[in-house]
Amino acid sequence: GNVNDGTLVGGVGYNSANQGSLTFDRSNDYISLPTNSINSNADLTLNFWVNHSPLSSPFTEVYTLLSGFSTNSHLQVRYNTTSAGSGSISSLELLKSGVAFMGTFSGFTSVNNTINLITLVLIKSTNTWYLYTNGTFGSSFVSSQTFTTSSPALGSSVSGGELFKGNMYSFSYYNRALTTTEITQNFDALKGRFGL
Repeated sequence: GNVNDGTLVGGVGYNSANQGSLTFDRSNDYISLPTNSINSNADLTLNFWVNHSPLSSPFTEVYTLLSGFSTNSHLQVRYNTTSAGSGSISSLELLKSGVAFMGTFSGFTSVNNTINLITLVLIKSTNTWYLYTNGTFGSSFVSSQTFTTSSPALGSSVSGGELFKGNMYSFSYYNRALTTTEITQNFDALKGRFGL
């Protein structure tokens, strides 16, 4: 939206279920977003309507939701699983890609093949990151990292690895911190589409 259309790279697919989603098979597919379309050095809100698929590898793996492509130091949002293929994601993490681990949101789990709205909010004045799942607050942590914003991408890390596997139904970025009421309203507006 707002003339910030992404470019599909490497065979991102489409599935018509639940009024449509883009599909990622973890081979080489991602979505390239316009240069500087996300300012991760100011107040922001990120919304991901996603459904991740199980991994087949018998070791710890990660799925990237958002990062940068071709350069380090982007905000990276990723799932982590300590038991690949076991049926659930064990954590949601933020990193300064290729540079520093920022933190893990405590208490977060997500079951494979289940659609969720993941909302991240940054209030820059306190350097606090907040996580909401399906409109409900989960946890927060403080990190003062700053980021490169030149080439954001959905579904891939800066190295072209840690690729996402699953469906992405919607992604939105706000250049302000939404209130709890607004976050709940966003969830309520689309939950019927997914039977939630």
